[in-house]
Amino acid sequence: MYDPDGDDDGYQSIRLVRARDIYSESEKCYPGLAIRKLGYTCLAIDATGGGDPYFMKTSEGDNPPVYQVYHDVSQIGSVIEREGMKKIADSLSEFFEKARINDYQNPFEKG
Repeated sequence: MYDPDGDDDGYQSIRLVRARDIYSESEKCYPGLAIRKLGYTCLAIDATGGGDPYFMKTSEGDNPPVYQVYHDVSQIGSVIEREGMKKIADSLSEFFEKARINDYQNPFEKG
């Protein structure tokens, strides 16, 4: 999802969110708490625990871009939108086309 650099192949380990993760990332944690009012919904989290989740803006159509949002930029949505996110895919479909599934976990399972 990023440009390869040396030994780094450019792919990031992510985990698609479950319903409880969407709630937590949007209602309890920053940056989601700050940007949910701007129309962002959490799509995935950093599987390594880095804390920079992935969001899409639901008002950007049926196939919106996907952004990695940095957790430590601000608690103000407009500042996060301006300075604290990086577009990693021009569309949700591109995001899934480039995705590598390392370990499937059913998002409806408890655990």
